[in-house]
Amino acid sequence: MSEQSRRYKAARVYAEMGQQALGDALGIDRQTVGKRESGEQEAKKAELIALAHVCDVPVEFLLGGFSALGGEPTRSELGERLDRLEGSMRFLVGRAVDQPLDDLLAELTDGTTRALLGLDEPQAGEPAPSNGDEGDDDSEGDQALP
Repeated sequence: MSEQSRRYKAARVYAEMGQQALGDALGIDRQTVGKRESGEQEAKKAELIALAHVCDVPVEFLLGGFSALGGEPTRSELGERLDRLEGSMRFLVGRAVDQPLDDLLAELTDGTTRALLGLDEPQAGEPAPSNGDEGDDDSEGDQALP
């Protein structure tokens, strides 16, 4: 199996197409697609360009692979790409978690609400939060001791 035939098949599989569907899209029969993928027949450049468009893959992938894109990435370049991807994923997951928390904190910006929850001390001139006992005449702790 040639490199071109592996990439031909990879493009079809990436597009989630069967050989018949791809052949119909390219104007060739299913058997020809099979021959291209097995390496029995090589595809011409025009067919590879059409394949790239049908399968939504870069033309460079089919015409020359990584070498057309500047060579195969080194192990360290792949590591850097993975690190960037991981950082992006952490950011997206963090935003998904932080946004509801940000919304909750925005609701707690009212000084009275924050004080009631014990998040802030009352500001000078603000009344201390009530615990519900003021004005309760029948509580036992309101009488002065002799």
